[in-house]
Amino acid sequence: MAPVRGVRDNQDEPGQLTETELSSAASPVQGEVEASAVEEDERLTALDDLSIGVYFFDADLRVRWLNKEALRRLGRSELAPLVGRSWFEIHPEMRDRRATYERVLAGESLELQNARAKVPEGDRYYDVRYQPLRNRRGLVGFSIDVTDRFHAEERLKVTNRLESLGRLASGFAHDLNNHLTAVFGYVELSLHAMGRDHPQASHLERVIEVSRGSQALIEKLLDFARQRSLKPEVHALSPLIKGIANRLLQPLLSEDLQIKLDLDTEAGSVLVDGSAIEQVFVNLVVNARDAIPRGGMIQVRTYPKSLSAAEVQSRYPELDAGDYLVLEVTDNGPGMDTVTRARCFEPFFTTKDGGKNSGLGLSTCFGAVRQMGGLIELQTELGRGTTFYVILPRAEAPDRAEHDREPGSDTERLRGTETILLVEDQEHVRTAVASMLLRYGYHVLEASNGGEALLIAEEIAVPIHVLLTDVVMPRVSGPVLAKRVRKLRPEIRIVYMSGHTMHPSVESEAHADGIPLLGKPFGGDELARLLQRVLNEPASVGPEPTELVDDERPHPSLNRHD
Repeated sequence: MAPVRGVRDNQDEPGQLTETELSSAASPVQGEVEASAVEEDERLTALDDLSIGVYFFDADLRVRWLNKEALRRLGRSELAPLVGRSWFEIHPEMRDRRATYERVLAGESLELQNARAKVPEGDRYYDVRYQPLRNRRGLVGFSIDVTDRFHAEERLKVTNRLESLGRLASGFAHDLNNHLTAVFGYVELSLHAMGRDHPQASHLERVIEVSRGSQALIEKLLDFARQRSLKPEVHALSPLIKGIANRLLQPLLSEDLQIKLDLDTEAGSVLVDGSAIEQVFVNLVVNARDAIPRGGMIQVRTYPKSLSAAEVQSRYPELDAGDYLVLEVTDNGPGMDTVTRARCFEPFFTTKDGGKNSGLGLSTCFGAVRQMGGLIELQTELGRGTTFYVILPRAEAPDRAEHDREPGSDTERLRGTETILLVEDQEHVRTAVASMLLRYGYHVLEASNGGEALLIAEEIAVPIHVLLTDVVMPRVSGPVLAKRVRKLRPEIRIVYMSGHTMHPSVESEAHADGIPLLGKPFGGDELARLLQRVLNEPASVGPEPTELVDDERPHPSLNRHD
């Protein structure tokens, strides 16, 4: 190890005092110099054992001394061959930092955060502090590896940005669902009026078909926003992935593309929605396939992973410490650049040719995995391929004797004669749904808000068999309205409808009272079938109403359709 004793011109050996300088010193002074050298050697020995990188350069930015950690980052084990060599020769990419070095040599102390450096193991990120050497020409740098923190912060930035986009997508999807409900209603009414044999009927059927495609796009937006209602069950991860691979992947892959499954059959189970995991897995494989269109290798692995409290704090702040299972999908394609990596989970972002896809694949994966309590981690580098890690909480295998599902009956007649109180704040949706109900023989009372609905329930003498209400409305929400109407008419049945039906809070509030929830958009048959089922069930008295502040109910204009 070459000690730093000062910076001199024309040194025989960089970093050491010359023999001439030593011999010219008086004996007492020589003793002081030797004592000082011993102290300095001890200080450098202490620096040598630090886990941070320590770098000493002379005024020409030649290496004077590096500690063991700095050498390790360079992929070197010996200091001697580096002493006296230009730092830019050893680490060419540091030429970009020349202006910083010049400022430090001029006397400034500077700090850099998240400074990127390419080392043998790939890109790493460091917090660096540079200081000029006192009374000497040169500088010293101290560098702490913060790569895990950097990636955690970047993931949180992406998560926060995607959360904001998710809220926007949710509101957008709600409005679209309302519009599509009206479209379905009016088209069905037109088809019913003109008959299926009419020359123009096929055009209207095409409108419904195209609208269904829009509905699928809305569902993808809600998947991204984590507002689709999932039905989680405990699945053994490896058999689930193997089954999906055997069933779905072969038609998606070309002959020159290989897929290798390395699945740990003892990895354990996860609590997930099976169809959501299928969607995530297939999307990741298709994404990998498209990254290597001329053939290559996709490797799929599953394995357990335990996260300590320290790992969670430094690298995975979205998760809790504990046991997880990992689904890993790796391709040997060209990898992603920095911009693509930062934006790949955003909805509608795509690097593929126009029209090739919607750009919702990875954003859908992101939303679904986060909703299931996990996260997706990405590792990629240009020229080195891409790996996605789906990290999911481990779950205990269930007891084998549960969940008998009630089969639904499609043999019931769809027409009815009962009275329906329809509450919907958007006029075009309310008119369309009312027209659907009339077509199936129901009597309809319309209200545009909770206040009008309560006045109808209080003042109309005829029996009201079903309250069909939107969930999200101004002033009085559907669930609150339902409780207040049930206090007035205990035997009334309740049906919710909502463009937010996939939002967990909406669904959970409906299910808490055992009330069916009809998701917009819907057609007349779907609505009529649900009403038949509800009307054929025994009426039940609902829960006590929730007390509200004065909602300033307006006087209604009752639109009664007989």
